Amino acid sequence: MGNSFGINPRRDLLATFSTGSTAGTGGIGNTGIETARAGLGNVSAAISMANAGLGAAQSSAGAARGDAASMRGQAQLVNTQGNAINRDADALAALVPQLDPYKDKLGGYGDDLAKLAQMYLGEQKDMFGQGRALVTMDPSAGGLAAEYLGHYLLLSPDKYVGRAASDTQASYDNALAQQERQLARRGVSPGSGASSALMQQWNRALATALAANKSIAWDKGEKEQRGFLGDMTSAADTLYNMGLKQGQAGEAALKDAGDMARNAAGIVTQQGALLQDAGQLRANVGQLFAAAGNLFGNAGGLEIDAGRLTQSAYQALESAYESAANYYLNVARAQASGGGGGGVNIIDHTDHYADWLARANGKAD
Repeated sequence: MGNSFGINPRRDLLATFSTGSTAGTGGIGNTGIETARAGLGNVSAAISMANAGLGAAQSSAGAARGDAASMRGQAQLVNTQGNAINRDADALAALVPQLDPYKDKLGGYGDDLAKLAQMYLGEQKDMFGQGRALVTMDPSAGGLAAEYLGHYLLLSPDKYVGRAASDTQASYDNALAQQERQLARRGVSPGSGASSALMQQWNRALATALAANKSIAWDKGEKEQRGFLGDMTSAADTLYNMGLKQGQAGEAALKDAGDMARNAAGIVTQQGALLQDAGQLRANVGQLFAAAGNLFGNAGGLEIDAGRLTQSAYQALESAYESAANYYLNVARAQASGGGGGGVNIIDHTDHYADWLARANGKAD
């Protein structure tokens, strides 16, 4: 059987031995020839097996290298996918600061609405305070309530009576003075009977007028004050209603402010979710890169194993050739020790040993 070095040891050795004489000191005899043939068969079989092992190792190594190349291709694809996902993660992270203006605007609107709500609620408090002051007629009240209360007091029946009495008294005093001047021009003295009669008439007329005018004034004051009291009640009702509206406006503004704050918080939540998604994508990228690294490592391991397998097959083949060469050398030495003479002579063919040994050591052409 042939081998990769182009030498057929069985053919060459059989050509060396013959069925010559079994006697004489120059040959190794029939028994030696048979023994040499058996050894040659074993050597040839070992070389054939080593050659077959080398072929199998080379085939397996080629397949392993192909698998390694495929694994590298897959690893490169995984790396490419990882880079693409990493870019997606960067794009997601880049969206986060773009949401800041919307978050800030919503937060600003919420603050403005909260201030507006406080203003409405403050005005509600004032309105209720004014209405309560009118209802309770609080003398310490200020503002619109104080104006209403002041006017109400001006319409008091007592003040109407006082003004009526003062006006009546002044009118009658003036009339009395005129009568006294006329009597004086007529020569009537103040202590005379005519003067006393005039004073009696004046006093009765004044008392009657005062009583009548005071009664009229009281009635008028009481009527005016009662009518204005209705105006005050209506004003108090208006103030309470205005306060209710201001309170409703304040509550609505507070609700809107809360909605704005929640919307701003929602944007912050969205930003956090985007960052979390970006982080998860980057974690996935890390896993992909790790998988790619494992693929590269496995590919390298396959090539290393392929190299070791091929090297081991070459070493086995080298050992087989070296054993064959040693066998030739031993047979040649056995022949040489016979001292020459008849029989089979293989010395001329021992040059195969040097050739095989050189090839086994990697030195032959």
